Amino acid sequence: MRIEADVSGNERIQRALRELAETINPQMKERLMGEIGADYVDFVKTEVFDKQRSPQRKKWAKLKPSTINLKRWSGNTRGAEFVGTWTGDLVESLKFRVVGDSVLIGSDIYYAPYFHFFVKRGESGHPWGDIPARPFLGVSERADKRILKVMNKFFRTDIIK
Repeated sequence: MRIEADVSGNERIQRALRELAETINPQMKERLMGEIGADYVDFVKTEVFDKQRSPQRKKWAKLKPSTINLKRWSGNTRGAEFVGTWTGDLVESLKFRVVGDSVLIGSDIYYAPYFHFFVKRGESGHPWGDIPARPFLGVSERADKRILKVMNKFFRTDIIK
């Protein structure tokens, strides 16, 4: 199982990408889309997981005391109260793939959908209690601004090569 999000962005980004698609060669477009994908993955790591909030800046639900105690008991060194970092596997599993004019961003970790969407105990075969939604992928104004910066930097430095 994997989770992917369509991070289409705002109309300004869509319009800019459509115009660029008509003017740049396929290799340059693929490099640009790769830079956008890499930056979005960095955004999720630094602005979402590190700050414990959704891409839209909504704070995630805190861990239950029983989960915090279990993390402490297991010797977790990443911070028992910190959400989504027990092993670090979810954050490290974030990847992107360029497909045509799109960048697909997601995780192939089996529990990524449990983390991103609400799941009740016993659903999808998980034995723990209810897991509240803690969205980590999606469109946001901050991500859109970063994408526009990547595009501006790309064309200031790479268009003349």
